[in-house]
Amino acid sequence: MQSINLLPLELRPKKLDKRALFIRSGLAVGLLACVAAYGAFLGKLYLSRQESEGIAVEMAELQPELRRVEAVEKEIREIRQKAEILDKLRIARVPWSKVFTDVAAMTPDGLWLATVTLNENNAEKATLRIEGETTAFEQVGLFILQLRQLPYFSDVELVDARDKAVDRRWVTRFQVEAQLAPMPKELLPSNPNPAKTSGAAQGGERR
Repeated sequence: MQSINLLPLELRPKKLDKRALFIRSGLAVGLLACVAAYGAFLGKLYLSRQESEGIAVEMAELQPELRRVEAVEKEIREIRQKAEILDKLRIARVPWSKVFTDVAAMTPDGLWLATVTLNENNAEKATLRIEGETTAFEQVGLFILQLRQLPYFSDVELVDARDKAVDRRWVTRFQVEAQLAPMPKELLPSNPNPAKTSGAAQGGERR
């Protein structure tokens, strides 16, 4: 049996447009996604600002500690400078005449010295550089062992050794470095200022 809809067109129920509904749903989902992304961006921006403010506060709190560290570093530099000055003063007090005499006494037969140089460029490691020649290389080892027995040096090492022909014979040109040790009190000059001591003695005689 057929039925006839006698309602006017404007009152008749419209057919569901699935395509339009799908498009609208897609637009709504996209809009929600954009809103969510924008909200996440604002959240990250807020957290970044909070983190920056926290870092600024921490830096402000660390400023006194940084100033203390800088003060300590400055003090360390000053102490090192004083240590270098003291080391140079210690080197200046070495009784060099006795050192050279004892070094010469330790020279074995068949070995002769050419130059003896003080290297004090490094205040922490002042060294005495000794160069010489020998006709028997084993004498160099004996010379080093004898130098190590002297109280002036904390370490003695062979730096270089080369053979060369001299007057139709082979000789060994060697170089030894002896690191200076803190000078024992008994080896320091007993009268570092003889002028003042002499004056005091004369004054005693006048009395």
